[in-house]
Amino acid sequence: MDLAHSGGVVPMKLRDLGCDYAGLLSYKWMMAPYAAGALWARQEKLHDIEVTYAGGRSEKWLDFATGTYELPDTAQRFQYGPWSWPLVHAWATSVDWLSGIGTQAIWERVCLLTDRLKTGLAAIDGAELYTPRASAASAALVSFGLRGWKGVELAAALRQGWNIVIKPLPHSREGLRTSLPFYLLESEVDLLLAALHTLKAR
Repeated sequence: MDLAHSGGVVPMKLRDLGCDYAGLLSYKWMMAPYAAGALWARQEKLHDIEVTYAGGRSEKWLDFATGTYELPDTAQRFQYGPWSWPLVHAWATSVDWLSGIGTQAIWERVCLLTDRLKTGLAAIDGAELYTPRASAASAALVSFGLRGWKGVELAAALRQGWNIVIKPLPHSREGLRTSLPFYLLESEVDLLLAALHTLKAR
């Protein structure tokens, strides 16, 4: 299961998700630097995936003389190569910070912000919400389009006129993908909605 946009936002217990494997990123909602990740594997499913490339730290023991080794019965068997300790410590610091705020508080705040944006978009003629209306199905992302505007053009107009930076959708639909972290202000959501009203009027 891909938890890139869930970790750090949605309160969860991995075993309750019913997945066998889950991947996390250090950045995005985990608020740490790029280039680190974590893999969670259900203990009873460890042997269902063959280890294609074993590296330093993935072995339980290794005999260089005979070329024999044994993999541990943990997710450590999937690790390949050494760690970047500065990244590990930076991520641990961000996890401590997020834990201090509380996952439930973060989730409630994100739901408030995304609902505010979705409700506001519904009041704009020509705005189309691509993200599901339910908070549980969208996490901290809201994607939408505005009739008559290509995503790249809309992003450029928002940046030039209001200093609002939002990524155009990278795939099939025309529009924008907004990220609403818990520390965003309600007034910033309102500024985006006001800007969209103005651009639609053009």
